[in-house]
Amino acid sequence: MRITTRQAIAFRLARHHLDSRAPARNLVTVASDVCGIQAQLMSAAYIALWARIEHLSSEAIEDSIARKRTLVKTWAMRGTVHLLATTDLMVYLGGLLRGGLRSHDQWLARKGIGRRSIEDLITAIGRLLGHGPLTRKELAEKVHTELGRQAAVFVAHPWGDVVKRACTRGVACFGPPRGGE
Repeated sequence: MRITTRQAIAFRLARHHLDSRAPARNLVTVASDVCGIQAQLMSAAYIALWARIEHLSSEAIEDSIARKRTLVKTWAMRGTVHLLATTDLMVYLGGLLRGGLRSHDQWLARKGIGRRSIEDLITAIGRLLGHGPLTRKELAEKVHTELGRQAAVFVAHPWGDVVKRACTRGVACFGPPRGGE
């Protein structure tokens, strides 16, 4: 059986919930079906979800992330921030850990942080976040106290550096927003 171009397009539109919008109760299913929603800018994530889901509010999305925890906001594919269904998280992170982060590790090495230091920082981040959510600034202050100024610089870096690496290990993720953080 031959699949026509028209059938392929129809399948993709349907799979991405772009042929008809899904009900709001299917928020997590839609995020899963489309293999995550890019959320580098949350406003773009809201628009991408709104295009696929009827009667969706930004509060429902935030509630799914912060309270229900059915969506997780984390660094994932291409090293960019995505909203993923929590049930899918380890599938995506597992794919990243099978070699997709070599260039990130090489970049950290060029900045002077070796494999052992990365592991120490990830362990500290996991331990510190075990007590509850922290802003990046608060996390950097606690890391500074525990591991020193240079370690804190890598945590506070605006590109994520070691925090991104902790996220790709499943040790950390974005928490509920506080002010601009």
